[in-house]
Amino acid sequence: MRPLQSAFPVALALAALLPTRVTAQQSTLQTASLPAPQVLSMSDITRLVSNNTLVGVSANGSPYRAYFAGDGSVRFNNAAITDQGTWHVSSEGQLCTTLPHVNQAEHCYTIAMEGRVILYEANGVPEGSFRVVTGNPMGL
Repeated sequence: MRPLQSAFPVALALAALLPTRVTAQQSTLQTASLPAPQVLSMSDITRLVSNNTLVGVSANGSPYRAYFAGDGSVRFNNAAITDQGTWHVSSEGQLCTTLPHVNQAEHCYTIAMEGRVILYEANGVPEGSFRVVTGNPMGL
């Protein structure tokens, strides 16, 4: 018969290989510790986009790029559409664009940072993400 002391490390190693079951309470506690996306202020949004190009992916997976000029004009391009219109930051702190061929009316988006990712949503629905490229290097 083997002594109990030498069997314990083997049992411990075998237990580590067994699948673990995570309860709903444990899962909630783990995700609750993740930082929530931080909604950007009016001034943060203006500083972020003004005279810069946003390169992103919409919720349907379509890549796009848009240059937000300091004069309130925006030039947009994706694989299917080239458009130009206007932009401003609303008093509610949302980035609003009007692009006649893309959205036919003003659309406003909440902008938030989640770590290093910039997200945008409309009416609580995720619409996509983007990164900021300084200036207009793509000539939009």
